[in-house]
Amino acid sequence: MRRLRLVHPFLIGVGPVVSLYAHNLDDAAACDLAVPILLVLAATALVWTLVNVLVKDAERSAIVVSISWLLFFTAMRSADLLGRTMTTLFLYWDRTQWSFEPAHVIGAELALCAALVAAALRVRRLGSTSMFLAWFSLHFTLLATAGALPALACRSRPQPRRTDVWSAAQGISARPDIYYIILDGFPRDDVFKQYFGGDSAGLLHSLEQKGFYVARRSTASYCQTPLCLASALNGDFLDDMTAGFSTNQLDLAPLIGDNVVIRSLAPLGYKTVAFATGFDPTEHPEWNYYYTSSDSMSAFHRMLIDVTPLHLILPDPRARDPYARARDRIRYTLDRLPDVAANPAPTFTLAHILCPHPPFLFDADGGPTRPVGELYRLQDDAESGALSFELIEHRARFRDQSHFIAREIERAIDQILAKSPEPPIILLQSDHGSGLRLDRFSLERTDLHERMSILNAYYFPGRRYEQLDDRITPVNSFRVVFNTFFGTQLPRLPDRSFFSVWDAPYRFVDVTARVRSPDSVAIE
Repeated sequence: MRRLRLVHPFLIGVGPVVSLYAHNLDDAAACDLAVPILLVLAATALVWTLVNVLVKDAERSAIVVSISWLLFFTAMRSADLLGRTMTTLFLYWDRTQWSFEPAHVIGAELALCAALVAAALRVRRLGSTSMFLAWFSLHFTLLATAGALPALACRSRPQPRRTDVWSAAQGISARPDIYYIILDGFPRDDVFKQYFGGDSAGLLHSLEQKGFYVARRSTASYCQTPLCLASALNGDFLDDMTAGFSTNQLDLAPLIGDNVVIRSLAPLGYKTVAFATGFDPTEHPEWNYYYTSSDSMSAFHRMLIDVTPLHLILPDPRARDPYARARDRIRYTLDRLPDVAANPAPTFTLAHILCPHPPFLFDADGGPTRPVGELYRLQDDAESGALSFELIEHRARFRDQSHFIAREIERAIDQILAKSPEPPIILLQSDHGSGLRLDRFSLERTDLHERMSILNAYYFPGRRYEQLDDRITPVNSFRVVFNTFFGTQLPRLPDRSFFSVWDAPYRFVDVTARVRSPDSVAIE
């Protein structure tokens, strides 16, 4: 029993790491757990040993370590929680969005930590406290582990079924550079007008003036980014390719990184170019050329640092701010995209730009914006738990960020066209639509018209747009490219749209008819 009373420092240290993983199964790999858990266990043993040298009481030392871990893992979240609580409490008197600097909250928690440690050192009998911490930590860690089990149990997941390579016709001489640019969550123009006011800063009209074909009634093949890109880059629907998959969308990373498009282009001498995204399913440093403005730390490890005070001690001030890192990554991609044209080999470039998808990083003029104390999140279901004035602010900030990225991507495209020795192929799409009225866990409460309506524009040398139409979906995009420029005769697949909830991403529901219906809005 005494040994059980002394296990809580290790469990309280490991529990939050596993819990964070369990809450981000879609964005984290099971192997990402190993290093943090080993570091936590080593740190626990080291600190406990040092404290025990001073206190000379293993039980008291264990309580001190557990208190330290509890405050360490709650400090950053406390700032966010306090801001949201104060905003809600004062809603009827003041519509200001309250926020608190994490450093101030950490200072208050350090004072609380010191008081608790002093109490632990003075109290004579600690048996009941130790038992409470032991049982609390055991239950917490077991619950967190149970949440993570679906992904942990699928380490030996089945390999996806690969689509056959598309063989180009004999004698193909023209090998234009191909750019596949994804503006994450950019709405279709009619949706932009309906939900966010105004238009997308004249982007579509400008693209058409440059010679683009804009599919003005295009819809997404799927509703979540990894599903959308895996389908588009393999030119097929995912039912067979994902058979036997778990709920972890990182399972799709091999289908994105080693897709049928690049495997079909490889015999023609194409080199692959990837840009860092900060989103693990679309991070592919193994490609021939990988452009990044920062370290290659996994999204989960970076998230773990961001939710603890560790990021405050990073030497580079910009590295401490996930918003600044995300802004740098987006600007870096926009600035370096035109440089690909200088490569003497034909290239296939994937640029997945996490904009205008929340969080909101830019104002309409490109200036930095970020609510003080708010944790960095990639979640885009705005109505989930939001207050009315928060939705008004969300619309305004989404509109501003959309105007920024529309202007910047137009500038990047102008430079790509100017620097390319031969006219390139450019596919400019959004993976899915915006998420103002998205419910990630309910088809019935999701506005399908908003979520599934996408930006979809094509630039083909010679304006060879015979196989394109207004309703083309991304599953057919590269089929058309190969048929038009590489002499294949790939059949056109039905332009269908599928929805799936986030906790069952591979359980697809065909929503094509509902998406095309004028009544495809969420049920109130």
